[in-house]
Amino acid sequence: MSSIIKNIYEKSFSHSKINEAYNRMTSFSGVESVGTESFAMDSHDLLKSAGVVAKSEISVENDYDIQRQLRRCFGKEGVNNNKIGGHPDFDYLVDNRKTKKGYVTTLFIDIKNSTKLGLIYPPEKVFSIKNDIIKCAIETILAFDGHVHRIMGDAVLAFFRTEQRPENSAVNAINCAVCLVKFIEEVVSPDLEQQDIDPVSIRIGIDYGSDENVLWGMYGYQGASEVTATSFYVDVAAKLQQSASKNKIMIGDSLKCLIDIPEHYLDLKKEGDTVCRYVKPNYRDATGNQINYSQFELNNDSYFKLLPLKDTGLNMIPYYPADFSVDMTVTDSSGSPSQDAYYSCARIIPKKRSVRFKVTFKGMSDSSYQVKYRVENNGLDAKIAEPENRGNHETFIDAMYQQNNNYFAVHLEPTAYLGLHYMYISIYKDGQLHMPEKKIGVYVA
Repeated sequence: MSSIIKNIYEKSFSHSKINEAYNRMTSFSGVESVGTESFAMDSHDLLKSAGVVAKSEISVENDYDIQRQLRRCFGKEGVNNNKIGGHPDFDYLVDNRKTKKGYVTTLFIDIKNSTKLGLIYPPEKVFSIKNDIIKCAIETILAFDGHVHRIMGDAVLAFFRTEQRPENSAVNAINCAVCLVKFIEEVVSPDLEQQDIDPVSIRIGIDYGSDENVLWGMYGYQGASEVTATSFYVDVAAKLQQSASKNKIMIGDSLKCLIDIPEHYLDLKKEGDTVCRYVKPNYRDATGNQINYSQFELNNDSYFKLLPLKDTGLNMIPYYPADFSVDMTVTDSSGSPSQDAYYSCARIIPKKRSVRFKVTFKGMSDSSYQVKYRVENNGLDAKIAEPENRGNHETFIDAMYQQNNNYFAVHLEPTAYLGLHYMYISIYKDGQLHMPEKKIGVYVA
């Protein structure tokens, strides 16, 4: 089952017209191959005099509708209209000249190999490629309730804060980063290869700073100022980005611990045969001791499979004749009716709540069906509470027949432990496995 990343992003990145225009320009100028030096001097004049590059061929749209599509897939309402600059939560600091502490998850994204593009291709082409990637990054950040703080050449700095709780800022930043990597892999790279353009990639670093460790305030003075965050954890996000390999996401230990990301999604970065466990340089604290701040490389591909981005993306799991759909809502411990829809890995569910799973599928009226709900817990919280098996268990629910050969089964599962846990769902027919397991991610904090 394929993802819908290509469908969401493909309109944002297609450079065939620019490539065709550039080819026409070089043929008109009588140059079979353009060297770096001659092109640096003459490309602008050639483009202007040849008259073959129309404005529509080198400009991009203001809005690719990426934000709305992603928000629908993750069950987010409305759109994020935050403007670039100081975070709206702290704009008031401009007037009162005071400082304020407040948590933030920081994301740095950088386009790798973009400098090389400028040595080979005309600035119009380089601008179009870089600008499309940056605009898609901005829309994706906004889609996950992030705030674009600054654009620095071919890099973007974003802050994530949410009204609900800090853990959601971390989940949003991770989901944003994973989608951006998939955008590069499934849309940008194939498009550039088709146009015989050298590939580019991105590097992303993310970390979380708590309330007591992040200070917001205005740097500079009126008319030449910026409200921004001061924290080791903001700075280290930039270090993580710099250490990331191409199309990889590096996260810091603070973020890992905040939501207790399962170890099987985290790899240790290697440089040759050397394992890089800690952020470089390995700073010393005020007492002279090395900090040894851990860094981890997120396994993008494995984590992406948990996200609600299958085919149409309108439901967590699409409904097919030989398949089943799952609707989830967050409710209280009694399972009271709720309109609070949940999507796999989309946000945090508080402890001591419940998730109501409703499975729907088609069957035969002369058969008996059961739905198997299998829970796999992760993290330190579950390990402490249930040392033997982390509270893992499975439950069979008899499916109820509706009209027109439709069946459904409802199961209520409490949220007991902090971390990212899995619900596996499968269908049994007359005691035999009929529809294989599907995996759903549930964040609890």
